[in-house]
Amino acid sequence: MSSKKGGIGGFLKAKKSGSSSNNKKKVVKESDLLAKETPITPEDVLALAGPTEEYLCKTTANTFGIEFVAFSLRDLDKNATLAELKKPEDAPYEPPTEQDDDSGRFVQYDFTEAFLNLKTVGMT
Repeated sequence: MSSKKGGIGGFLKAKKSGSSSNNKKKVVKESDLLAKETPITPEDVLALAGPTEEYLCKTTANTFGIEFVAFSLRDLDKNATLAELKKPEDAPYEPPTEQDDDSGRFVQYDFTEAFLNLKTVGMT
């Protein structure tokens, strides 16, 4: 199976295609990962059977200072922006503290029923 270079989807497809069909994949539970004393690895996450209910790491685990500063959702067929969030350019980076909650980690959308009829949606 070939995959696109550079995209996370390509990484996930490559990881899946590399497994042997004779080896039964061990399914990992979210609760097991949350109780794990060692760092959660990409292999751990790929062994999950579905999405998690909670975040698997605290905001303070961001030791590299990685920050998402913009996000947009688009209707690619009509070249129209459906939603766009952007951090003000003059806002400084503020590292998370132990007291931070997860409120800054969520984006809530309120789309109409028409959203479900879109054929091609893009995210940046």
